Amino acid sequence: MKKKKRTRMGLMRMLVRENRYIFREKGSKVLQAIYSGVTEALPSSFFFLFLNILEATYLAHSGEIHDMILSDPKRDFPNDPEYWNWLARNEMSGGISKETVIESANLQMQNGIQVNLTFTYVYAYK
Repeated sequence: MKKKKRTRMGLMRMLVRENRYIFREKGSKVLQAIYSGVTEALPSSFFFLFLNILEATYLAHSGEIHDMILSDPKRDFPNDPEYWNWLARNEMSGGISKETVIESANLQMQNGIQVNLTFTYVYAYK
């Protein structure tokens, strides 16, 4: 009886490890697809929230996605002072602090909810 219980526990641990690996691999691809699709439809402020989410998670290939996210606004929003202020603060601090993530996430979440509701409304009633 104890041996069966240990075997089940071992299998469960193995499944948890495997699921974490799958999430890391698939999660980065999902975030990449979401980012590519919505940056065209949403304002530049979405970039800040998305980058904060990426930096708060530990996903495979997140460095590549991070570089892509940092280079896109330079191309897409070269005259946006909000982006350049954020980039300067990020460079000076050596990265994004937890407080900055929370503060930005709260503000952007409010904006994101409004955008999402509008987006949902528009497509639901087409």
